Order: sequence, then C-alpha cells, then structure tokens
Amino acid sequence: FASFPLWKKVEKTQAAGAEPAGTPAEHSNHAPAGIGDALRLPGAVAAVASFFAYCAFETTAGLWGPTFLVTIKQLSPETAARWISSYYMGITAGRFLSGLLSRAFSPGRMIKTGAVVIFASCVILSLPFGSVYLAGFMLLGLGCAPIFPSLIHLTPVHFGASHSQAIVGLQMAGAYLGATTMPALFGKIAGVLSFNLYTPYIALFFFIMLISIVLLKRAVRKH
Repeated sequence: FASFPLWKKVEKTQAAGAEPAGTPAEHSNHAPAGIGDALRLPGAVAAVASFFAYCAFETTAGLWGPTFLVTIKQLSPETAARWISSYYMGITAGRFLSGLLSRAFSPGRMIKTGAVVIFASCVILSLPFGSVYLAGFMLLGLGCAPIFPSLIHLTPVHFGASHSQAIVGLQMAGAYLGATTMPALFGKIAGVLSFNLYTPYIALFFFIMLISIVLLKRAVRKH
C-alpha cells in the first residue's frame, strides 16, 4: 500500500514517453512482445538458463544441506538444522545488504561479487574440517543473495522495456522448473550413489549459471 504512489509516478513517466534508464533505444515505443518473440531475442535462452541453474543451485543447497551434514559429516540432526539455518540467514542478511549497496554498485558487479563468495563457500564445504561448514553455509547464503534480484534488475537493460514482461515470465518459468526438478533429481542420484556428490552437484549448477550469464552478456553486446 505504501508503494502505490510510486506506481502512479511510473505510469505518468511512461505516459510521457520516457523509457527506464539503461533501456536500449531500439526497443523504445514498441508494443509488448509475446513469448515466441521474446525467446528469439539474442540472449533470451541464456537468460532463462541462468535462472534455471541459479534456482537449482539455491534450492538443492538448502534442501539437501542437512542430509549432507548428517550422512557424510556425521553431525547430529539438531546441529545440522542449526547450521543450515545459517545458510538462510545469509540469504536474508545478504538481500538486505544488497539493497543498501545497490546504489553504490552496479548489478553486474553485485553478481560478480556474489559468484566469488559462492565459489569460496563451495571450496570450504569441500574441506575435511567439520568446524568450517557453519561458515561455509553462511557464505553460501551471502553469495546467493545478490544474484537473483540483480539478474531481474538487468532484464530491461538487456532486452528493453517492451520485451521485459515476456522475458521475466520466461525467467520465472526457468527458475521454478530448476527449483522443482533438480533437487528431486539429486535425491534420486544420491540415494543410488552417495551424498558425497552434494558439493559437486551444486557446483555444477553454479558453473552452468556463470556460463549462461557470460553467454547472455556476449549476445546482448554483439546485437
């Protein structure tokens, strides 16, 4: 309710023919694009893949983290539950901090910083020292925090205002598909093989996300 006046302000700005800051000129004053048109845009598939991989990573890390700590690291269920809560605390605190820092740092820089922190946390979780896992999960949450909102924020910059609604819809579809299916797939794989695959599995989606973002940037820059 408190934000309603802001929406009216944006409506007046759009009615005056202004585009959001950073919107490419060639996308201005076009009718909203459909899903098919949006998918054919340069970088659209990579954008969807980045959300699929990120949410597969974030959800698998949170859902299977306690089982990993209990079955592989031999922690008690109570300790594992407390330690995985540090992951969600890291995401919460990191999202709040990201909002404060967003005025000083670009979304691209926020994504790079988050990626570095995630990489460091994956290294920590691979170490054979039990006392470091609490810090590892906290850092994992902090690294995840700025990526999702920063990618959303960049959508109109990458694709223009007229395509943003369709692209965001596709990105959300990819996000929910990754969050729904990939943790379940890991459960099946780990049940047959081993929960030692926890860190390599989430690291795989982390690198798929990074590759997708790089491909997205290249496609947008090229076109």
